[in-house]
Amino acid sequence: MRKAACIIAMCEATLIPSSAAGEPASYSAPACNTATARSVSPRYAPPIEDVTLPSEAIPHGATNPDGRPFSWALRARPSMGNAPPDDWTHIVATGMIYAGIGGTHPRDVRVEVRNLELFVLPKLSRRWCMLDRASAPSGRHFRENFSGDAADRGATTIAKQSTLTLLQADRVFHFWGERVSLPKGGVAGVYVQYEARMVPARPGGSLTGKANYVGSASADYWKDANAPAGFVGTFNNDVAIGRFKRLSERFRLFTMNSNAWPAAR
Repeated sequence: MRKAACIIAMCEATLIPSSAAGEPASYSAPACNTATARSVSPRYAPPIEDVTLPSEAIPHGATNPDGRPFSWALRARPSMGNAPPDDWTHIVATGMIYAGIGGTHPRDVRVEVRNLELFVLPKLSRRWCMLDRASAPSGRHFRENFSGDAADRGATTIAKQSTLTLLQADRVFHFWGERVSLPKGGVAGVYVQYEARMVPARPGGSLTGKANYVGSASADYWKDANAPAGFVGTFNNDVAIGRFKRLSERFRLFTMNSNAWPAAR
């Protein structure tokens, strides 16, 4: 029964209309841990396009010490998937915005991020539900390869409806929602989505220069609510990382679905 339920969910996902070729449709589901979530199942499963297609562009500086790009820079990559360690209890939705290879960091362009949402498919209910939503997610500017876990806030403004930031040279803007408890009984799927675009740094301005920014969606499992950052593999690790897509002047949807890989299904 478990295998059949997942296969059906993935079949339903292929029926979701896209706004453009390879572009996923925005997803919604009831909040988790409510009577609505227990009794009502969405008509379709989350989209999978952003983990089945290759990256549109390679993020600058996302490389190993030998200079080769990380595997997740080239295309979507699963990690822990739907199987965190038994004693890990928390999860957080995350995202990354990089400069693409060959891109610059013009001072007249900012990046706007909004509506970072985390959905899970609890094993007990078998109904997708929303676990967290951050209209204006928090974030920091890290080194592009995350070495040393060093980060600073940079020129970032967290407003009511979105987060705006000015990207720095050789830095990635890494952002996240709340660290929330995993549903009891484990998960059979994790899905993340957010919107991002480029905007003029000054009101009324226009986009100039050679800005070339790319973004991806992801999620991290955590050992518990108070586990310290900076110990990947010990206290936290990623669920999966979606493909990188280019930002434009219009909001685009960036997603990650842990159930897009055959092994997960």
